[in-house]
Amino acid sequence: MTFESLDNVLRRFYAEARTKKGEEYSRSTLLGIRNALERHLAANGREVKITKNPLFVKSNKMLECKLKLNRREGKENVKHKPVIQKEDIEKLKSSPFLSFNDPAGLLRRVWFIVTLFWCRRGCESQRQLKTDSFRFLRDAEGHEYAEMVHSVQTKNHQGGISEKNSHESLTRLYSTGEIGDSYWCLLKYVQKLNPLQPAFFQRPSPKAKEADMIWYENSPLGVNTLATMMKEISLGAGLSQTYTNHSVRATAITLWSNANVPSRHIMSISGHANEQSISSYNSRPSVKQLKNCSNILSNALVSNKEESSAAIHVPVTPASSSISYSASSSSALSFPNGFFHGCTIANANVYVLPQSHHNSP
Repeated sequence: MTFESLDNVLRRFYAEARTKKGEEYSRSTLLGIRNALERHLAANGREVKITKNPLFVKSNKMLECKLKLNRREGKENVKHKPVIQKEDIEKLKSSPFLSFNDPAGLLRRVWFIVTLFWCRRGCESQRQLKTDSFRFLRDAEGHEYAEMVHSVQTKNHQGGISEKNSHESLTRLYSTGEIGDSYWCLLKYVQKLNPLQPAFFQRPSPKAKEADMIWYENSPLGVNTLATMMKEISLGAGLSQTYTNHSVRATAITLWSNANVPSRHIMSISGHANEQSISSYNSRPSVKQLKNCSNILSNALVSNKEESSAAIHVPVTPASSSISYSASSSSALSFPNGFFHGCTIANANVYVLPQSHHNSP
């Protein structure tokens, strides 16, 4: 195939390509296809750039028009994995659906813990975990913690010659010393596993009682069940929205980033190759930040009447040289509108000069 023919084929592909559901491909997908084609040509001894190449001017113009049209019509189909909101995390902590007192609830809770702390991605890598994948140790100061014994293959950790070192196995889940914390739940789950089944995620036994030594069957949890685990948890715990498995990973990275954990440390656990890969997790404002931005603009539009009714009024007593009043005082010395614009006063100290100072020239 000549470059001219390939240009025409790509031009038509960009114009007509759709997903199985008939939806437009996202911007990243279309650009990824073009980059993949460049790599394929290079691997077969044809070093040619498609981007900004005069030989592919027709297809590149079509791709440019397609991306602009999708943006204009709201069909860009960019879907960011939602980060689990703080309020929903609180629901997860107290929801009976994740109770550590029954096999199914403990399984869901431990799945969430492992996915969050070890930043797990796909159901395939989770299916690779074994009953001996975790060990429980103490550090030099005597603090208990759990760690993963080995790293399993994931999308970002494929192994091979070009594989970068991963510190996933060095990730530690420390005990807080409280019953029911993440360490405690993981330890209890491991102790309740069926010794005849090597898979870490096992099917809960419907007949198991709390006093039983074994809570799980000699059967691994299926890949499809693992793939929809967070969806099931979202519905069962009554969360504000339906989250995906990737949302848990996105939540871990976002929490670390917001706590100013260095990017290189996050990357060593998550497996990202560069800082740009994790920038999307902390570049988007949180729901709390969006609400705060809205409140700032709303407060700026409050009428003067409402502002003046909330003004601080402080009485002046000439006989005193220094008087302190709290913001809740109901007495009154009013300040001109805008005098203290944009600030909040918790306490006001009024200093009154002696009478001799008032009479001095």
